[in-house]
Amino acid sequence: MSETNPDSYATQTIPEAPRPITPTARRRAFMEPVTRSWSILAILIVVTLIGVTVQGFLDWRRNYRMINNGPEVQAVAFRDRSRVKGRPLPIGQTVYIEYEYNGQKYQSQGPLFRTDEQYIEGEPFTIRIDPENPSVWSNRKVPTTMRESMVGSIITAIFAVVAVATALMMWWKNLRLWQHGEVRVGRVMEYRTSALAPRSVGLYCAVRSGRQDNLLTVYVPQSLPVPEVGQNVQLITNEAGTAGIFPANYQA
Repeated sequence: MSETNPDSYATQTIPEAPRPITPTARRRAFMEPVTRSWSILAILIVVTLIGVTVQGFLDWRRNYRMINNGPEVQAVAFRDRSRVKGRPLPIGQTVYIEYEYNGQKYQSQGPLFRTDEQYIEGEPFTIRIDPENPSVWSNRKVPTTMRESMVGSIITAIFAVVAVATALMMWWKNLRLWQHGEVRVGRVMEYRTSALAPRSVGLYCAVRSGRQDNLLTVYVPQSLPVPEVGQNVQLITNEAGTAGIFPANYQA
């Protein structure tokens, strides 16, 4: 197709609707710039979902083992480095905590979780630590459920479903346009570039629909001959003539 004369785009043979959905058409429907962008976004979110899920599970398992079986040590904590004693410690906010394990002193920061105890600055209380990494600690009495630990995964999964569904919907919309769209002649008004389609040339075309001209953009891969400005080309558009595709893409 790379040797096609651009002038033939005005007279190329386009099958009558309904047009066959070939493997080329399926592939090209995914390559339309906006659809491709949603597809890439969907892939990135799914990859992120896998990473967040694996990390969430590992964190849950580590905390489950630590809270159920980790060594108990006595710790003291302060709101800030001023080390004022006697004030209630805030729950859910970062505190400065100190403790000793196997003869070694540790200083760390982190939030205190709500339990049946009241925590006072400078007064010792019990925490559990990870013996493999004693700087990791928790004052929880009961480990979180796996569902609580997977909140990030659940939120990411929602975004993944939306992105995948949007990409598939736009892909199907492009295929339906190819299959049932109207053949119209458009005049190339100018070229346009887009970060969404770095390997394609956007053709800004005027298309007659009824008594008015609509302006729309279709994309031609750089591997195909690009029509000149002012040249007529055949396009496949929706009934209103407000959206279209370049048919040569789907017949290559």
